[in-house]
Amino acid sequence: MTSTQVATHQAITRTQAPVAPRRAHTPRASWAAGALIVLLAAVIRLWGLPGQPVLYFDSGVYLGEGAFLASAAQRAATALATSGSAGPLQRVAEATAQGTDAHPPDIAKPGHALLVAASMLLLGKTAFAGTIVSALSGIGTVAATYALGMHGWGPRVAIPAALFLAVSGQHLVYSREPLVEADGLFFATLGSLLYVRARRTRGLLLAGVVFGLAFTCNNRIGYLPVVLFIAELAHWAGWRHLVKRGVLIGLGFAAPLAVIEAAYLVARGVGRAAGVPTEFLDYGQQLAAFARMNAPDRWRPDEWPTYFVDLGLMDGLVVLGLFVIGIVQVVVQLRHLERLRRIDMLLAGSLLVPLALYSVYSTGEVRMRHFSLAIPWVMLAAALALAALARLAGRRRDLVLGAATAIICALALPRVVALDSAPNGMPAVVAAVGSGPVAGTNGPVLAFYVGE
Repeated sequence: MTSTQVATHQAITRTQAPVAPRRAHTPRASWAAGALIVLLAAVIRLWGLPGQPVLYFDSGVYLGEGAFLASAAQRAATALATSGSAGPLQRVAEATAQGTDAHPPDIAKPGHALLVAASMLLLGKTAFAGTIVSALSGIGTVAATYALGMHGWGPRVAIPAALFLAVSGQHLVYSREPLVEADGLFFATLGSLLYVRARRTRGLLLAGVVFGLAFTCNNRIGYLPVVLFIAELAHWAGWRHLVKRGVLIGLGFAAPLAVIEAAYLVARGVGRAAGVPTEFLDYGQQLAAFARMNAPDRWRPDEWPTYFVDLGLMDGLVVLGLFVIGIVQVVVQLRHLERLRRIDMLLAGSLLVPLALYSVYSTGEVRMRHFSLAIPWVMLAAALALAALARLAGRRRDLVLGAATAIICALALPRVVALDSAPNGMPAVVAAVGSGPVAGTNGPVLAFYVGE
């Protein structure tokens, strides 16, 4: 064998020799990390939840809607189970026309009312039945955010983003109050995950259905078409392709709305056939009334920094700084549309559209709740920024990334403890007022406890 042949043989041998395994995140390890993060989110959201005070005006409103639907279902079931001279539909109509608790849904968010009603049928008419819906939705949102991060950017983004969301002050508040934000956000985040993973007609229809469920819980997701249009720019294949995908998502989106509207119309038809007054608003009428009450008539460009201030107060200045860096990254990447994936554009739209809209427009005052649907994307942007900064450490990137994430989460612990241990003064209030006349600035919450 010549020297040249020997050298060639040695080179081939070195090439074919087993290479030492690189230290990397295996799928099993990554998903184990995700499970631990979800467990952390569950502990934080469920800790002391049965004694959680109900604080917000709207919480009482939503609890009242759920109580009405739950009591109507109970009275209808009782009427069907008892015999009488009237027909079953007549008995149901008469039973639900009077004696039901609280008030019917009237603010165009029936999906949330249905979830709370189902919980009350299982757990009783308590505030806990409403807060557990939000808590479970919040836990699900953390899991969906982790899955989005894994799908788009891998564990170096998914793990910090999910951890930031798990200890987020703003998300924790929504997860422990019977408001519409938590379940609306869960369905919106899950719909986004299904959308970026959709490859066929069925996937787009399913994503549309889940987006529709999000809208029935929280109609602030009305800006979704703009976000999806931006996302579609990542794989532009002409207007015909865009319209086809849009129609599929739109059909799925309309399905839950149509089912709820049909249920209202059937209930109204049964009531009229039985001669029972049906003065409740159906879903379409609720949407029209909500649009009139919340017309875009307040433009305040001077208040655009509001969300950034609120984010700093609720989640800390470090998360705020990372979020700002993440926005800069997103905007810079938009210069190269041909390189961006659909999930990159979805991130850009989910951040920039609500920021552009709600930073200068409000239905009342500028409130943090307007931005609730952007929270997972805020944390993903912050995680992307942290991952980019960690790359500056070279081979120690993972060490720096892990240490920084741990420090940020540790800084959030006092805030988490304060929110989880807030004292509940409502039992003392209820004991003091008894069954006497009650007046207060938070009427819906008091009304839920002492009756309307």
